[in-house]
Amino acid sequence: MPIGAFKLNTISRLLSTGGTITATGGTITYYRTGGNTYKIHTLSGGTFVVTTGGTANILIAGGGGGGGSGISATAGGGGGGGGGQVIQLTNYNLTPQTYTFTYGTGGSGANGSTVNAAGGTGNSTTAFGQTAVGGGGGGTATSTTGSIIAGGNGGAAGGGGAAYQNPGSFYSGTAGTGTYAGGAASSSPAAAGAGGTNASVGNTGSSATIPTPGISFYGTTYANGGPNSTGSSSSILGSGGSGGSGGGFGAAGKAGGVVVAYPFVGVTSISFVTSATSTTTSIVCPTVQAGDIIVLFNYARSTNSFTPTSVTPTGFTGIGSGASFNATLAVREQPFYKIATGTESGTTLTGMTGTGAQNILLLVYRPNASINQITISTPTAQATDSAPTNQTLSMSSLTGPYIGFAFYSGSNVLTTKGSTIPSTREIDSGNTAVKTFESTSSAVTFSDSTISQSDYGTNVLESFTMTII
Repeated sequence: MPIGAFKLNTISRLLSTGGTITATGGTITYYRTGGNTYKIHTLSGGTFVVTTGGTANILIAGGGGGGGSGISATAGGGGGGGGGQVIQLTNYNLTPQTYTFTYGTGGSGANGSTVNAAGGTGNSTTAFGQTAVGGGGGGTATSTTGSIIAGGNGGAAGGGGAAYQNPGSFYSGTAGTGTYAGGAASSSPAAAGAGGTNASVGNTGSSATIPTPGISFYGTTYANGGPNSTGSSSSILGSGGSGGSGGGFGAAGKAGGVVVAYPFVGVTSISFVTSATSTTTSIVCPTVQAGDIIVLFNYARSTNSFTPTSVTPTGFTGIGSGASFNATLAVREQPFYKIATGTESGTTLTGMTGTGAQNILLLVYRPNASINQITISTPTAQATDSAPTNQTLSMSSLTGPYIGFAFYSGSNVLTTKGSTIPSTREIDSGNTAVKTFESTSSAVTFSDSTISQSDYGTNVLESFTMTII
């Protein structure tokens, strides 16, 4: 009975290159693009401390405008607030010092229950000698036929409000105006206009789509215009608040902030160290060093309909939700990982208990530098009493050191589990196996390959990728 198949696309590898800046402050993330890894500091408060200087790219966003109010269920909704102004500095020379910034708060949302008003204008953000002004507030309608309160002006103007609706007729609001672009007015009854950005005019009120983002910067967009009443406000820096629905409040704009990005040299290679297997509920961890990556696959089967209970070994993090199947032979499979502290060598790791087969497969990898970030793709997992659906493990878009994992299991010994293109390595424990595809390989396109076995019970197939920075 075939247990499943998987396809792997082109494998690629990225060697990080870059500068020598060392700095602290804000929320730190990492981003890969154009053959480089970048360290990103996102600050909405606090100071930015540079210990070792160098050149960086910087984004400064003003606070987003607040959404306008909607006055009643029969009148137009409020306009979304405009995104804050965005200033970008390229190749800015950072010197060792503590940088202090002024962060622009978002504009207040208008209160639709007591006043027909536009949203508040966002406040300015000042950093590195530059000032990014706040976005304008979204407009609203009034109770006067055809009359509106237009969107506010600012670095990027707010959206226009909808006009009052008389029986049988509707008067559209006008768009807000500002230094960059106004938001669009509503074009349908009781709908709010969307806020403008410094890149485009907002969408009409009948659409729930947030307008085109103002700026894309290292994988994140900033200073979106606020959506209309049927959209959700963005949580990113400098975004406008959503407009209020008929009779509803406008949402406050998001505070502005500062984003600093510079090249960063992190992990550039990984090496397989060792593996271990067990056919009981526990496994003894082999020798590891601090900073190693331990990846563990735990499988258990019971001879009744009660699926084994998932157990997370101490210090490990689960990957996805695993796979389970409740039938005559009930199974559960779950992968886990951790960055080793160096104290795990020789310790016993305890997993699930089952009344039937139990398997733990463990792999250890060693990066060539301290790990800053591990990103794991959403696993594709299936447990079934027939052949699992074929799975695609996409690696063509991945950059940097990574590992692709494919896990197989069945109620009897796996008779065939190889692919037409050999994997980097295979860890086998009777009725379970893990195949890995590591970034030390050159770029290869993998064809379909079928893994089969002959049994009368349940089968499991799961795959995911892990990238390391």
